[in-house]
Amino acid sequence: MKEIIVLFWDICRFKRGPESVPAEPVLAGVVFLGYLLTTLVAIGVSPGLELSFFAAFFVVVATASVTLGLVWVLLFFKGVTNRYIPTVIALVGADVVLTVLGLPLIVALEYLSFDGVADLLGGLLILLMGWSIVVGGFIFHRALSMSLMQGSFISICIMVSSNYLASFLMASG
Repeated sequence: MKEIIVLFWDICRFKRGPESVPAEPVLAGVVFLGYLLTTLVAIGVSPGLELSFFAAFFVVVATASVTLGLVWVLLFFKGVTNRYIPTVIALVGADVVLTVLGLPLIVALEYLSFDGVADLLGGLLILLMGWSIVVGGFIFHRALSMSLMQGSFISICIMVSSNYLASFLMASG
């Protein structure tokens, strides 16, 4: 388990790419379970979000499905669908690591919302989101053989699409 965490931490620090991720079904299952759990916890502790477990579960599955679908389309058009499993495992695993790093900030935002502390915590969450975008860009850069700038742009587009879908689903549900 430690090796898996170190692998995704190294990806988050740009030391290893998706080509380092083994395309193992068991690893994919563990990583996706970790993603589901950490994302549900993040939704559960987020200030102002009042969703039932089933609504939150549906939002997580729907947004993950959109992301996975968009990644497959990108890899298909580049002719490298053989990189799909390692790429999505790298994206999801890095997201788990960054979500775990953000959880204390989200919880602190709920309980320490006085004066400048809330602004500081919000700023740190924005920095974490920026890091997440660049990590996604790095993964796309390596998986799609494109520049880091192009990969980061794709990462932003996918993040905006997923967040828009999540907002739509939460507002209508």
